Amino acid sequence: TNDRISAAKNVIKKLNEYNQFFLITTHDDEICDENNITNYHFSESYQDDKIIFDYKIKTGKAETKNAIYLLKMANII
Repeated sequence: TNDRISAAKNVIKKLNEYNQFFLITTHDDEICDENNITNYHFSESYQDDKIIFDYKIKTGKAETKNAIYLLKMANII
């Protein structure tokens, strides 16, 4: 995990040199706290064993977690 996050931070640092607009998706909170990054997210709710996304972009990083729910939906756990 540390290697992945370190690599991602270095890629972001390199991208920042180009003074361009980039979209980056991640589930790693450590990356969301990097400089020169503006976080956006959309919310989810759970209904009939399904995840429902609202697809309304909000500012800030997502505060909810859904990995365990996804694993349960896939009958992995």
